[in-house]
Amino acid sequence: MPTSGGKRLVLRGGESLTALLLRAGAGGLDAAQAERLVSKQVEGPAAGTEVTVLLGSPLPGGARRIELAELRPHLGLTLRLQSSGDDIELQRIEVPVDSTPLRLRGDVGLDLASALGRADLPAPLANSARAVLARAAGGLRPNDRFDLIVAARHAGSGERELGPLLYAGLDRAGGPDLQLVRSRAEAGRFRFVDVLGPASGSSPNPGGLLRPVAGAVTSGFGWRFHPLLRFPRYHRGIDIAAPRGTPVRAAMAGHVVGAGWAGGHGYRVRLAHSGAAITSYSHLSRVAVSPGDIVAAGATIGFVGSTGLSTGPHLHFEVRRDGIAVPPVLGSHAAPAAVSPAEVARARDQLRALLSREFRELAG
Repeated sequence: MPTSGGKRLVLRGGESLTALLLRAGAGGLDAAQAERLVSKQVEGPAAGTEVTVLLGSPLPGGARRIELAELRPHLGLTLRLQSSGDDIELQRIEVPVDSTPLRLRGDVGLDLASALGRADLPAPLANSARAVLARAAGGLRPNDRFDLIVAARHAGSGERELGPLLYAGLDRAGGPDLQLVRSRAEAGRFRFVDVLGPASGSSPNPGGLLRPVAGAVTSGFGWRFHPLLRFPRYHRGIDIAAPRGTPVRAAMAGHVVGAGWAGGHGYRVRLAHSGAAITSYSHLSRVAVSPGDIVAAGATIGFVGSTGLSTGPHLHFEVRRDGIAVPPVLGSHAAPAAVSPAEVARARDQLRALLSREFRELAG
């Protein structure tokens, strides 16, 4: 922005443009006039909008005139406010915006999120893409091939805005392929629908694994000082506090590979899932399944207790991929809703239309 030397402030949540300008040191009349001019152009700049303000000579009372102020309500539009005598004038500066989506394809490798970061995808978007694919596939393998399409807007100035993820495909080295399309669900929410799934539809839980029990996480993943052993020890899962006897539910569909006493883990249930994933549920008061049982996501597999090496009622929950413990990513405590055949059909139409477009390719 040409307002070099000015103050750069960010609009806070619930803050008006007038309030921001007063915070910058501008006079009340100038601030109010500036907001009136901007409100005729856009419907209130959003929280997080950066505003650059260059102030002039002092006014009675210590406030100062607005010499120049700039803000960009959205990509492709800059609003410039400039003093003109006793008034302020607004200049609208527009640049062309191209909405061609980005497409990124490549091998999953050892860490998909890092690979996507190297391809210049923002970390939140890269992590979201990895989570969507990992949840749907039950884990990722280095030789799997990914195919991502991301909404993008490119301004003539060279700036861009990315997101959301529109499509995530996976060509799996050892399992069925995935084609996940972002689909609008009820109440204006979105979820990813696998158009290669059964006719009844399938949709990964958009918030992560199904939360096995409702409650607060009292101990996270990683190094901690063990409350009973009294020395540092690596915690390969998370602890969720809940009253004794609370039902514990399967975090995703799978089959029971262990159910019974497990030493320091107390009564434990272990489930195997596709993609070499294992989930483990420890310190149960009792188990409700037997080895060999097949369970659906959300099915009751046991009840919270404090058996084994435990200081009180809670669930110790672990996730392992290819035998390695990984931090669990938890969603809601409700099983994901089934996807109707009509929604699957709409998602397939969306995918056909999306794949017919041109893309900006990123190196994966």
